[in-house]
Amino acid sequence: MRKGLFAGITAYLLWALTPFYWRLIGEVPALEVLGHRILWALPVLVLTLVAARRWGEVRAVSVRDRKRLAIAAVAVTANWGLFIWAIFIERVVEASLAYYINPFLSVAVGVVVFREHLSRLQRIALGLAGTGVLVMVVAEGIVPWMAFAIAVSFATYGAVKKTTSTATPVVALTWEVVFAYPLALAGFVFLIDVPGAFGGDAVTTWVLVGAGAVTVLPLVFFGAAVRSIPLAWVGMLQFITPTMLFLEGAFLFGEEVSAGRWLGFAFVWLAVTVFVTDAARRVRGSTLEASGST
Repeated sequence: MRKGLFAGITAYLLWALTPFYWRLIGEVPALEVLGHRILWALPVLVLTLVAARRWGEVRAVSVRDRKRLAIAAVAVTANWGLFIWAIFIERVVEASLAYYINPFLSVAVGVVVFREHLSRLQRIALGLAGTGVLVMVVAEGIVPWMAFAIAVSFATYGAVKKTTSTATPVVALTWEVVFAYPLALAGFVFLIDVPGAFGGDAVTTWVLVGAGAVTVLPLVFFGAAVRSIPLAWVGMLQFITPTMLFLEGAFLFGEEVSAGRWLGFAFVWLAVTVFVTDAARRVRGSTLEASGST
């Protein structure tokens, strides 16, 4: 259990620290960075699977799931690209909002698409999160479209992945990257008249190559966590990433946070508190039930 908890915390911390990595190559077009992220992720994934002697699992994925992972590949590629772009245009705070509201958006998708039932506290949390976003829209007069785009792309990714059953996280990601390769190649073709950053200097080149490991490593830890700790714990840990992203954007990268945005985030943080409280109660209840049945 402790190893699983450590793996989960490590995964979310690594995701939260990625802005520092991408900012090392802030002058490189976001589309080119996205292409290299996909390009170099595949060899890292292949080496990971070969080292773990799990390559046979790749071939074992059903045709039905492969088709769905192709759809997931489009969604996650959009998510990766939007996140990199948000960092490059100094909108890390807005990106953090995306990952705060994503769990609530996923809950909404679960209700509408999968007919899942909401607890009373989940309904309250969903209402508070929606109020927070509405406050930001009214206060600033604009819709935080970047946050919505990132959140919708990731919620779509999660919803599609939920319908697959024959692929573990790393194997699924391998298929997704394979399906994303044509998108990466299309991006490189689109930038064919733009001088490429790869090979220009050693630092930029190696940072682009390292994009593969930056993509895969957190997911390896995440996969280990999901197998070792309750999903409700994973749900609570996921708020580590947006909290750190917000702090980075507001206090380290010098992004302006208006009074209206602070108020909106206050509602979102209150929603997170309610959401985590509900999840903690469920974990405690299931633990007591399990101990009572032994």
